[in-house]
Amino acid sequence: MTDENLRGLRNGSLVAVDNLGRLLEVEVEYERGVRVVTVEPHDSDIRRNPGPIGSVSIRPAF
Repeated sequence: MTDENLRGLRNGSLVAVDNLGRLLEVEVEYERGVRVVTVEPHDSDIRRNPGPIGSVSIRPAF
């Protein structure tokens, strides 16, 4: 994930979406100087469209 993508996710101009079209929650942590990015679908999206995350796209928020 680029710094630009991260800024966009934090300020709301970008969103993360998986291969099933679910909106993803993004968590960013720094462990020993390494950026670790974790994503998971919102609870309502998991119930509506269950399944594993196959890929993640960063898109403009609408």
